Amino acid sequence: MADEEACGLGQWRPKSLQKLNTLKYFTGLLCLLTFLNGTEMSYRVSTLTTLEKRFGYQTSAFGFILAASDMSYVPALIILSYFANRFSIPKVISIAAILLCIASFLWQLPHYIFKNGHTTNLDIILENKTMIRQRSSGLCNTALSSNGYHNIDDTSVAEACNVAHGTKSNDEYTAVTSIFVISQLIMGVCLVPGVTLGISFIDSTLKQQGTSTYIGMIWGSYYLGFVAGYLEGAIFTSIYIDLSDTKLSPDDPHWRGAWWIGSIITMILALLIIMPLMLFPKSIPHPTAEAEAPEDENEELEKVTANNNEDASKANNSDYEYSIKEFPKVLSSLLTNPVYMGIVVGGVFVCYIMLPWPYFLPKYIETQFYQTASTANIITAVINGVASCSGLFIGGAIQAKLNLSMQGIIRVLMVATVMCGGAMGLLIAFDCEDQFIDAHVDNSGRLNMTNQCNAGCGCSLDDFTPVCSVEKMYFSPCHAGCSNAPFEEGGYTIYENCSCALDYDHVFFAGMCPKDCMPVMVPYIFVAFVILFTTYCTQVLPMSVILQCVKEEERSLALGIHLAVFSLFAFVPGPPIVGKIIDMTCIIWEGGCDDGRCLFYDRPKYRYFYHGVVAALQLGALLAFFLSYSKSKHFHIDNNNPKIRDNEIEGEDDELVRKRGEAENTPDGDIEEAIEMLPRNRNTDQENEQIDDIKSVENENYKGISC
Repeated sequence: MADEEACGLGQWRPKSLQKLNTLKYFTGLLCLLTFLNGTEMSYRVSTLTTLEKRFGYQTSAFGFILAASDMSYVPALIILSYFANRFSIPKVISIAAILLCIASFLWQLPHYIFKNGHTTNLDIILENKTMIRQRSSGLCNTALSSNGYHNIDDTSVAEACNVAHGTKSNDEYTAVTSIFVISQLIMGVCLVPGVTLGISFIDSTLKQQGTSTYIGMIWGSYYLGFVAGYLEGAIFTSIYIDLSDTKLSPDDPHWRGAWWIGSIITMILALLIIMPLMLFPKSIPHPTAEAEAPEDENEELEKVTANNNEDASKANNSDYEYSIKEFPKVLSSLLTNPVYMGIVVGGVFVCYIMLPWPYFLPKYIETQFYQTASTANIITAVINGVASCSGLFIGGAIQAKLNLSMQGIIRVLMVATVMCGGAMGLLIAFDCEDQFIDAHVDNSGRLNMTNQCNAGCGCSLDDFTPVCSVEKMYFSPCHAGCSNAPFEEGGYTIYENCSCALDYDHVFFAGMCPKDCMPVMVPYIFVAFVILFTTYCTQVLPMSVILQCVKEEERSLALGIHLAVFSLFAFVPGPPIVGKIIDMTCIIWEGGCDDGRCLFYDRPKYRYFYHGVVAALQLGALLAFFLSYSKSKHFHIDNNNPKIRDNEIEGEDDELVRKRGEAENTPDGDIEEAIEMLPRNRNTDQENEQIDDIKSVENENYKGISC
């Protein structure tokens, strides 16, 4: 075996190491790398609410951070796909593992720099306005109220917020955001070698035989990593941020989970696979050929493989030059292809179900159904993980079994879109009622919880510190009219002498009231699962339509544009857009400023906006798919003729298209039998035209794709 084709580094290539120079070992390491990529990505999503509390993020700001990975993915895909053949693919993949280590380290770095706490807008406001309040316990203080200290005019709030914003932007907030964005940009680059170059490398090794099994293993590992990431988030968000003992419980609004631990695990595991990947040579022997060839023939086998790879590389370069020359013409053809454009545009709208909507599902479950971050992550892992894995597998199997025509596929897409859009609207109905009493949104859009029992307390909405009594919850001890300092008893923090109590001696307990939202949450989870399962089931279908409705020489560019449009209009803007929609439903911001984290949402508005916008986008998808369907009836692709022409047989139905396709693929000796397959209820001229088309298969070796 030639040194350059043997496992090892430099001159160190021991014989004992060569038994690992097989495709199965390489694929195993590649699957582990893609698994770690998926795990790290979903783990970051699972810590959304924790990071909002810790660093004061708005949901839209964190959505921008998440979208950074998609900003780098497409440029990295283009660059690496072109230059990678000049290098050893296993070495490039090992560099991706190094980058994953760097990205994971950067994500946890803010915890080591800034520790556990941060300066809130409220702290800055109180410091700058020199207002002394009983903020430690949030008690009712009629003396402060009578002196007017609880009243802050709009000008004072604006001045304080400007100070807070300036301090935050020049300090922790900007530094942390920059680190997170850089980490996400690196994560986008990490994904390319594993799922793109790795698959291409395996395909060239197998000579396009049995590649689909390996592709399934690699992508399956990635989606399995998504499930693992949410479960990992469930574990570590239930551990306090600094790993210390605390009297706070995970359901306390002030709880912050250990968001940084998961990235440590990813970093360590990625470190372990760097060296094994680095040891693989530029090419791996074909599994079958390696097993059959004697040891003294291995070198000759590798020379042949190297020659084949060189020929393939030359062919690829030739195709590239041709594509550059023909690019404007091919691009124009694709952009004026109504079937193709309808599928691409419709797919963008559908993508909002797959990406940004599930990103914020844990946060929605926490907010609407009063669940802890840990529970919300477990639920999301089950919904999204099982739906994606099973949906892709079952969808592919159904497509292979039914062998649908192009129009049949588009009909399935339209039905699925109607189902998902309707079900998304149905999710709005699942509401677990608010626990607050005597609360309403005033004309200024702010939440008003002032009533007769707390009118003189001078209460503020700056900090959410709920107290509960007889299943009635108040925003803070102040809003409950509690004036005495709390005390601990039996593991509970208890407030007495509260003017809003039903009885004079009645007490309030710190924390949210127990709320059984299970009767509402269970059907919500089921419907959400059906939506995601249906969406993933149909994800293989648009690709089939694209491959059928464009000419053969346009397919590579068509698929590239398909991915680029998805990234440009769905993957990149999706998370910030949905995050901004969620922020629009906030009615209490931390410290009274609109640039920190949200303390309380208008829950009905949140419910309508979060689902309603995504449901409305499905209407756009339906219209786009309908355009494709209506146009697919009346045109035909001829790969030998660059012109797209209308069907000469007007009104040709799916059954006739199918039979024409069968006839076109019939062996020469069975042409007459194939002609008999055609319907006889047409007029003579139409039948003759159909027969002439079929005979042209024999005479001209016609190769076309019926659309």
